[in-house]
Amino acid sequence: MATKADTNQLPLVAHPTTPLPAVRSLVAHAGLDESGGLEAGFVVSADLDQIVWPAARPIIRADELWQTTCFELFVAMPDSERYLEFNFSPSRQWAAYGFEAYRAGMHPLEAVEVKTFDIARDDDSFMLRVRLNAPALQPFAGKAAAIALSAVIEASDNGISYWALAHPSDRPDFHDKKGFTGTLVNRKDT
Repeated sequence: MATKADTNQLPLVAHPTTPLPAVRSLVAHAGLDESGGLEAGFVVSADLDQIVWPAARPIIRADELWQTTCFELFVAMPDSERYLEFNFSPSRQWAAYGFEAYRAGMHPLEAVEVKTFDIARDDDSFMLRVRLNAPALQPFAGKAAAIALSAVIEASDNGISYWALAHPSDRPDFHDKKGFTGTLVNRKDT
């Protein structure tokens, strides 16, 4: 299932308080393409039958996707309190928000356009890849923006597991900027 876009995959790890043995690995990547659009992808290797997968829906904006299996990307400049959050559901629903500070001043990002939203699944892996245009990303082009890639994985036994590049506190918190340990890659630079 690997493709050329998978060359900058980063491993996500479960928060120590929410392990999920059914997941063998979860990797992700995010970057800006040549036109400044966002590319993001997630690959889960797991016993897929032990994970709750939201039913397929039209590609449309929706809220509260994090209440079940969902993949997320946070983007911020290191010297700013502001940050962006993007959510991508296996249902093909998505969301995009801006924040003025830590969990404050949340507002929907306007003028976001999903260009592609691809999902693939085989016996033991699931892949989600999305490309979108968002004017809110333009200030990040050519800059060393910090990112957090994360996932909420709901187990079929009703447990929830939280995955991220880093977990800086004793409870899962994807909004904690200490967990923004990745760098937004400009595809023209790779």
